[in-house]
Amino acid sequence: MDVEFEVDLAKNGSGELAGTVSIPAQKLKGLPLLKAAVDGRTVTFYARADQPLTGVLSADGTSMSGDFFASGKHGPVHDEARRRRAGCRAATSAPIGKDLEGSWNATLETGGVQLRLVLTLANRPDGTAVATSSTSIKAGCGSR
Repeated sequence: MDVEFEVDLAKNGSGELAGTVSIPAQKLKGLPLLKAAVDGRTVTFYARADQPLTGVLSADGTSMSGDFFASGKHGPVHDEARRRRAGCRAATSAPIGKDLEGSWNATLETGGVQLRLVLTLANRPDGTAVATSSTSIKAGCGSR
């Protein structure tokens, strides 16, 4: 079965490779990748750890072939790449629902130390989403 997909890779603000995958037949757009790596001409990425795709780009960069694993089975990947020069841009995420926008707080407590976690989610004016996080540590003072 042929499944059309699009992968968008770019270096994020930390200089690490990041990206998204879109699969129109599954109505998925801008699903963040959990892993994206390039080693020479070998490209590996996945949005789910149990569904990795590893491919090798042709010497001229116009096609890729490799394997996709899902549900314990694998299938071949053969792609005639549609090369686009998008310039240097940051990885983006699809917009999030209004119910997810805002700051989310949690406290992780272990061994008398509290780690306060704050995750802030927002939609940008250009229709992409952004997340920022912060942490602070509070050490306990003796037994209570």
